[in-house]
Amino acid sequence: MASASQFAIHAVIALLVVRAVAENSEKCLEKFESCQLPSGRVMKKKILKETSLLQHSLVKMQSVQAHQQKVEAGCHTATDGEPCFEGTMWAMQTGISSNPEWYDGLTASSTFEEFQKVLHAGGHSGCAMPCEACHTAKPGELCHAGVTWAKQAGINSNPDWYDGLNSDSSFEEFQQVLHAGEHSECPMPCAEDETMPIESATPANPEPVARVDPAQPVPSDPSMPSLPGWHPISNFVGNPSKPWCTVGKPDPTWVLKQCDGAGDLQVKILSYNLFWWNLFGRRGGNGGSAGKLIRRNFDEDAYDFMALQEADDVRRVLRDAGLDREYGFLAGSGMGLAYRKSQWRVVSKGLQAVTEDRPEQYYGLRNVQWGRAVHRKTGRGVFFANHHGGLPLHTGGICGGEATAYKMLEVIAENAHSGDAIIFTGDFNAGVHTSEIKTLDKHIHRIFTGTAIGGIDHIYSNCGGSKVASARKLGTGGSDHDAIEAVFNI
Repeated sequence: MASASQFAIHAVIALLVVRAVAENSEKCLEKFESCQLPSGRVMKKKILKETSLLQHSLVKMQSVQAHQQKVEAGCHTATDGEPCFEGTMWAMQTGISSNPEWYDGLTASSTFEEFQKVLHAGGHSGCAMPCEACHTAKPGELCHAGVTWAKQAGINSNPDWYDGLNSDSSFEEFQQVLHAGEHSECPMPCAEDETMPIESATPANPEPVARVDPAQPVPSDPSMPSLPGWHPISNFVGNPSKPWCTVGKPDPTWVLKQCDGAGDLQVKILSYNLFWWNLFGRRGGNGGSAGKLIRRNFDEDAYDFMALQEADDVRRVLRDAGLDREYGFLAGSGMGLAYRKSQWRVVSKGLQAVTEDRPEQYYGLRNVQWGRAVHRKTGRGVFFANHHGGLPLHTGGICGGEATAYKMLEVIAENAHSGDAIIFTGDFNAGVHTSEIKTLDKHIHRIFTGTAIGGIDHIYSNCGGSKVASARKLGTGGSDHDAIEAVFNI
């Protein structure tokens, strides 16, 4: 007996025949001409093409449905030693390059969970739905605070931010908008009738202190959790002609200088401005000189994370280093964050503007690019952030140095979690004498400063002192900046 899906195929084939005949007849009538219907051969070819696509979709749907019936309720992110872990790692390291069409919508920079979700949907390697793939925010989480504000206040003050929504839209619909815009660290929400567990995580500063921001007043509902992490007290600083530049200053005693790890996990990082317009634009990459510099130092001991500035094509740099299969990466705003896929899985990421170039040397907005990663074997967290600073040099752009520094600290404080090793690096376009670097130095350890262009490349971390095993510059590799590195024991 034919299955329901087979009946569906035959029914759609019949509809395709009718549609093809109707389309041909309509064209003839429009031209007031007499014409013949297409030959059976032409008709068959057209219908077979569309039918093939339909059958492929139905077979895939049947496979997914059959597999989903076998998977127990709940979620599980694969761990080392499980068939799903091996299958997902193969997909990330090999499959995405050899057969990218198997991983629709993914790239080499996609997360472990995103790959596992594809394997789960296709019924491969016994993969369950990964836990991070779907989670509706709960009270106490940063996302829940953001969604609650959007639903209670944001939809009224800025309805254009929430296209298609109104005050009666569901919590999940608002969370989906925040997820799509990468706001408040919101994951993809579950369907309204689903519930999924999620790893508990505490923001870097969990005390529920109200955020001082007149542009976004806290709703009157006392049950709403305050946005955690950043606790400005008064004295807004920034460019008064650019309201988005302004930021509240935290208490002078507020610092990100505590690193609680046991010190038994080594983390090696690199920061490198690649001088793209010249090294790659004018000199064609100089024989891969930047990639070769990275590879030489990788061979001594592999990098866990790499922050690249002026990096228009991160994959090209990794390929020049022979490391394009070893690393995933996040890219945006001319920057790249590369991470070693076999050791780390990215659980959240973001890109947030903190200043903008001044008119006399304008290239655009200047962002902090960040990713939060968890070590696959130990579960330790690292918050790794990258920045390419505002121009002209030493000014902090239109927001000014002090405000830019506080806005960067705000990004870290609202997205890093308790117990994370925080590593923040880049070409800040600001030297140690500036208000920007002096402000950062008050609140987070400056681990190392390069010497190129007056010393504008810096590495910051909450892990200082004995937690820093080494820090050095590596040479230019054809750039006008030195690559710089640091090794931490977290």
